[in-house]
Amino acid sequence: MAPRNRSSGESTTVRSVERAADLLEVLMSAETPVSLTELSQTVNLHPSTTHRLLATLDKRKFVYQDPNSKLYSPGVKLMYPVPGLRQYYVLVNLVTPILRDIAQATGEGASLAILSGNHAMVVAKAASDRSVDVSLRNGMLVPLHCTAVGKSILAYVSPADLDRILNAEGMPPSTPNTIVDQEQMRVALTEIRQRGHAIDNEEWETGIRCVAVPVFSSRNDIFGAISVSGPAGRMTAENVARIAEIIQVGAKKLSEKLV
Repeated sequence: MAPRNRSSGESTTVRSVERAADLLEVLMSAETPVSLTELSQTVNLHPSTTHRLLATLDKRKFVYQDPNSKLYSPGVKLMYPVPGLRQYYVLVNLVTPILRDIAQATGEGASLAILSGNHAMVVAKAASDRSVDVSLRNGMLVPLHCTAVGKSILAYVSPADLDRILNAEGMPPSTPNTIVDQEQMRVALTEIRQRGHAIDNEEWETGIRCVAVPVFSSRNDIFGAISVSGPAGRMTAENVARIAEIIQVGAKKLSEKLV
């Protein structure tokens, strides 16, 4: 990145605000996360000054620093106004460390999906050393009625949206375990709200069991769901309960970042 020249009218502005705006412009135009050194060189600031500004922006969630790489990227407060795929890029940076922690703690693959039309879209995933491939990939649309992430989301949409989704998509069976009756689904969604997590009991893919926990926005609206999937033999009732508790911790961390 080439260093940026300051305008001749800088004396009539609040310098710290202008410097913070410069940093945000660099981060928003970058294709990948940026280091402190590169940011300070690009905006012609001392690294210590750049770090203080970034720390303030990070605290207010306009900037996000990855705890492992220490690289900076746009924060969640810049996610919604930005068109196109940028919002997913920001979200992936926020949730990936959380998914990695969940995958490490559970020994199974973890993913985040958000509502996209009448489906759930997988936007980030993390694998463990022993996790199995459950055919998920980033950007993939999955059904709502027979996946744990989907049922976690359906449990918290409005009654009108629930009716619209179920009637628009129907409830086609993916396996013999798929719930295909609307009244049975409504009972299942009530149980999910009472229990705090959803279970895909080989309803989408035979041999794979999944547990998911909803993620809420700062307005307490349903935002998406974090799930863990594994072979049915490993995902016993006792293990599912343990994993659900681990996911709940991660879901709460992500919800706090969505302020």
